Amino acid sequence: MKRRHAIGTIGSIAMAAVAGCAGDDHSNSEDQLSFFEENLSEEGIDVLDVTKEGQNVVLRYQTDRVTDQGLGDEIGTISASYVLAKNNGLDASRLNATINDGDEDVATWHVREEWVEQFEAGEIEPDEFTTKVLNTAELIDS
Repeated sequence: MKRRHAIGTIGSIAMAAVAGCAGDDHSNSEDQLSFFEENLSEEGIDVLDVTKEGQNVVLRYQTDRVTDQGLGDEIGTISASYVLAKNNGLDASRLNATINDGDEDVATWHVREEWVEQFEAGEIEPDEFTTKVLNTAELIDS
């Protein structure tokens, strides 16, 4: 993937998200998931399903992106939306995402709570956060 472009994308999206809505608070799990899903939809992400399984948010979404840069940008957008949702009260320890190409599930990736906490505390820069997330991407064997 063209990581440098994806890194810039998530950095600017995450910073804008954190700065723009830090005061909002959604009280229950359903509201928090709805907030996350609505935010993704507003960003142009085609959400197929989003649920909470234990402490994990499980997202399945469809993409028409075919380039590494396009997929990286999309992952950056979703990761930033997850950071925003956590800032607004989403109680989860991990985001597990599955990419669907319209016919089948093709890849997975995830975001760990510790990376979100490190990012928010300023312990890691946006580019390191993005690299950690992008490095989790794995193709699904068909």
